[in-house]
Parts: sequence; structure tokens; C-alpha cells
Amino acid sequence: MRKQIFILLSALFISSSFLGCDDEYPVQYTYIVDGTALDYNVTIQNADKKVEHFPSVVCGWNYKWFQTGTRWLSISAQNNTTEGSVSVHIYKGEVEVATQTSSDSAAIVTVSGVY
Repeated sequence: MRKQIFILLSALFISSSFLGCDDEYPVQYTYIVDGTALDYNVTIQNADKKVEHFPSVVCGWNYKWFQTGTRWLSISAQNNTTEGSVSVHIYKGEVEVATQTSSDSAAIVTVSGVY
């Protein structure tokens, strides 16, 4: 019986060690703003967990950083033109974890959450 308990506890310890590996290594996160409009205002929670504003950016704007674990992330973008669309995206590595799009003039789109 002791041998079975030892084997079970050893297996649990080994598997829990491997399950925690993903949060120990930095992963690249990326904010992206795109759409069909030509000019956007962008506000983000940056890598240092501070609010940062970028006025008048173009389609394809991005912000990248590395982090371990998860935390609150936020990105907002406003279409500064009278037509066209605006989209915001959050990527964790190669995987898009959040997105929002609007095609209203002067639209503001926001994505936030724990990622």
C-alpha cells in the first residue's frame, strides 16, 4: 500500500511540475490596430501596466512585449475619419485571444480582459 501511495504522489508531483511550465516562460503579446480607415487614436495598457496614448496612428499599428503568466490587458482605438472601419486585436503568441471591430464613423472599439 505504501508503494502505491508513493507512486501516486510521485506521479502527481511530476505531472503538476510539467503543467506549470507554460506560465514560467515569457510569451510574446501583441496589440494590433487595423481596418479601412486611415487614421486612429489608440490607448493601451502597456507592458509596464500603465495607460499609454498614441494619437494619429495608421492601419497596421502594433505594440509587442513579452510577459509570463496572465494579467489584465486593454486596447482601445478610435476611427478619426468619417468613414471606414477600425479593429483591435490581442495576440498571445500566434493565437488571437480577443478582437473587436466597428465600421461606424468616429467609432471606438475596446478589448480588455485577463489574458
